[in-house]
Amino acid sequence: MLLTWGQLAWLEFSNHQRLNVEHPSNITTASSKTNNINLTKQTLTKNKELFYQWLVGFTDGDGTFSIAHQNGKWSLAFKLSQHEYNTRLLYFIKSQLGVGIINKETKTKMVNYRIRDRNKLAEIIFPILINSHY
Repeated sequence: MLLTWGQLAWLEFSNHQRLNVEHPSNITTASSKTNNINLTKQTLTKNKELFYQWLVGFTDGDGTFSIAHQNGKWSLAFKLSQHEYNTRLLYFIKSQLGVGIINKETKTKMVNYRIRDRNKLAEIIFPILINSHY
C-alpha cells in the first residue's frame, strides 16, 4: 500500500489545515493577464472550473484508478487517499462532486474517497479529467 504524506493540496478547514497562499493560475482576465488567486474552500466552492482544475492536480498527486476482476466481473474504481488528519478534505471533495463513499482504514489511519459506479465515473470524473487544461 502506498502511503501519501506531506500533501501539497490543502484547503482552509481549521487553523492547522490550509492552503491560503497566492497560487498562480491560468485563468485569464479581460486584460489577458494571469491572475493570482487566493485558493481557499470558499473560492473552490464558488468557482467549479477552478475546483475541477484543483481536483485534477490533487488526483495526479494522491489519486488512483484501479481495475479488478472478481467473480467473473470487471470493476473500475477511482480513489483518493489521505491520512485521517485530512479527512475533511475528502468530505469537501465528496460534497462538491455529490457522489462517492468515504471509508477509514483503522490499521493505517488512512481515509479513502471512492467512486465505483461506472455511470458516475463516466458522468462526473472522466469529463473533469478529459477536459482538463493541464
